[in-house]
Amino acid sequence: ASAIKARLAASASEKELTELADRVVLIQRLMQLAWTPDDYTAYQAHAEQCTPSQWLPQLLAHAQQLGVAWTGPSDPAALDAAIGRGVQFYEVAKARDTEMVRRALAAMDAKGERTAALIAGGFHTDDLRDLLIAQGIEVAVITPEASDEDDHDRYSRILKFKYGARR
Repeated sequence: ASAIKARLAASASEKELTELADRVVLIQRLMQLAWTPDDYTAYQAHAEQCTPSQWLPQLLAHAQQLGVAWTGPSDPAALDAAIGRGVQFYEVAKARDTEMVRRALAAMDAKGERTAALIAGGFHTDDLRDLLIAQGIEVAVITPEASDEDDHDRYSRILKFKYGARR
């Protein structure tokens, strides 16, 4: 998608705005704690360009040049700090993946089990799968389809009810 957007951008200014928009969307998803593993990887590959102190002045200049009122945050240092905390959250999540696999395999060994189910959220799925496969474990990933907000809400309510997270 990024390659297509880059080809459609006619001017250098349009290309720069497209790149800025991609960074803003990535950071927005981070602040919503909605990153996917691909988002985490994209950030790691371009961390410097994702630092608001690098792109916010450009974005504000483009907004002013185009006569668009900027209503978002304008303090790059505060955004940098918030992004740092968000990235740290995902780094801890990735570190937990290794520990979850270690503990699951240890529990299976202790009980003499050859089959187990490991239930985890979407961000962890790819990493857990890869870690288990690296250990020679056969893996099947089952992902419920939640195509819209109603499906997602219903799925969340079912999990909370089934697994004791009731209020």
